[in-house]
Amino acid sequence: MNYVLRVVSSLGLVLTLAASIPADEPGALKSLAERSLKAVGGAKVQAVRAWSLTMKRTERAGDREELWHSGVFRLYVQPPDYYRSEFECKFWMDDAPVRTIVVVKKQKGWRCVSATGKTEELSTKEIADYKQTIRLQYLWICGAALLSDPSSRLTSLPETRIGDQTAVGVRLTHKEYWPIRLYFDKDTALLLKSERNKNDDDRLGRSSEMTYSDFRRVGGILVPHKRTYKAEGPSRSVTQVEGIGTVKIETHLSPVNRLDELTELRFADKLDPKFFEKP
Repeated sequence: MNYVLRVVSSLGLVLTLAASIPADEPGALKSLAERSLKAVGGAKVQAVRAWSLTMKRTERAGDREELWHSGVFRLYVQPPDYYRSEFECKFWMDDAPVRTIVVVKKQKGWRCVSATGKTEELSTKEIADYKQTIRLQYLWICGAALLSDPSSRLTSLPETRIGDQTAVGVRLTHKEYWPIRLYFDKDTALLLKSERNKNDDDRLGRSSEMTYSDFRRVGGILVPHKRTYKAEGPSRSVTQVEGIGTVKIETHLSPVNRLDELTELRFADKLDPKFFEKP
């Protein structure tokens, strides 16, 4: 038997409606893919195999800064199966900032939190979710290459305005990853925004969007050095409760605003395997 548990906060809920999707236009989509790839570095982008980066993160929920989610992030990414994040947040315990390390190594994964001093294994679902995160990190650094990926399917979306710029929309689907909508500057073909909501995938409760700005070259590749994340709506999860069965949890949360500022980025053919060992 299935149950639905709703946890409601005192803050309101805002829903974002998806735009209607027109028929595919293969010629225009191919042209956009070629222009976007050329704009950010062409073959150099397609040759990227791994990278490490450091970024400053500031997250706000409503009017307050979330100290647990603000701080310094270091990422080591080698798609599609290797990922390490080191996060030192602004919240302190025992005279030191709380530090969290997450490692994904193919079908294994671990999380270590300095506040507890324990290392725990990630569940199968958590590993799968982090592999979606690897995909989103790839989108940030090498998003244009995804349009030329033969295993991806593109569907054109109506033009829209993002700030002062006219943007061309594309819905990108892949059998192994969540669908996502991408918006590129009509003139420069640079990625301006990505977004997802429950109309893209019914497993998603929160509507979320990521905008990209401050483009600068690193190793000949044009990379956005700022990205702003916004999310609103309920968070959904499914768990098994002994004696009850499957419980679906829907938690209504405060809207989230997050700014990531890239301070260092290095590309590599392959990262040191020690990064992906159990922490």
